[in-house]
Amino acid sequence: MESLRWNLHDNATQLIAVVVSAPENLAEQIIEALPWISVLSDRDQRQCVNDLVEAAEEALIIGQPDLLTCELRSWCGTAEALTLGLQNATVDWLDPSTVVVNPL
Repeated sequence: MESLRWNLHDNATQLIAVVVSAPENLAEQIIEALPWISVLSDRDQRQCVNDLVEAAEEALIIGQPDLLTCELRSWCGTAEALTLGLQNATVDWLDPSTVVVNPL
């Protein structure tokens, strides 16, 4: 868990460095700094970059780096799932009329 936290910290640090240093070609710079983004589709890469930049801005404004860490963790998990081939996984949805009783 500790290594994951440092890896996310390193990713956040790289992202903030890119946002500050290269605003003109931000998307390419972010993808270069965080190569796992290349696993995502083109549409998802754009969404990921937008979400990460927005989270970085919000994190810096309110002084809560966890906002960026959560967004990084979410997108990194998506990339990991795609790498593992889980994009074609069959999902069993519950019948909407099924009532789930409170177990307490």
